[in-house]
Amino acid sequence: MKKKIFSAIGVVFFIALISSNGAWAGTMYVTKAATKITKETATLNGFAQSTIGLSGETFDYGTTNEYGKSAAPKNTATNGAVAVDITGLTCSTEYHFRFVGDPKPPRTTLQGSDMTFKTAYCKYENINAGPIWDNQDARNKCPSVCESKDMIWSGQWVTTVWGQESVCGCAK
Repeated sequence: MKKKIFSAIGVVFFIALISSNGAWAGTMYVTKAATKITKETATLNGFAQSTIGLSGETFDYGTTNEYGKSAAPKNTATNGAVAVDITGLTCSTEYHFRFVGDPKPPRTTLQGSDMTFKTAYCKYENINAGPIWDNQDARNKCPSVCESKDMIWSGQWVTTVWGQESVCGCAK
């Protein structure tokens, strides 16, 4: 049995995932969604599975898919879920990350794919907007209310005094 990995310009490339005894042999690194995201920190998650041993597992991360920084997971050389807490991030910034490990030639090594997350807003403020009657009214009013303070609308709003006053959630 063979597994299709990718195709390009009409040519399909296959990688055999079967050892001589018919069982899958190789290493697989899977990037999972980031969690516990704040203004300056995040937890990067992944999954590792290998029939031949794991080594060199790292999370690459940065503001582009060129990454630039790496961090080792807490529980290296372990089949299963892995994670690492990263710090020193910049608020309101999108980050790319992936989970990878050392290739194990001649066996197959599948590396984790690129994923993204955005850190929390640097500044969040509720700004008075007069009465807002419903979500459509908020979509009409809140963007300009926030722009007047050099901020963007977060999509949040709340009525503070029914029929008289509402606030728009503005962020920067």
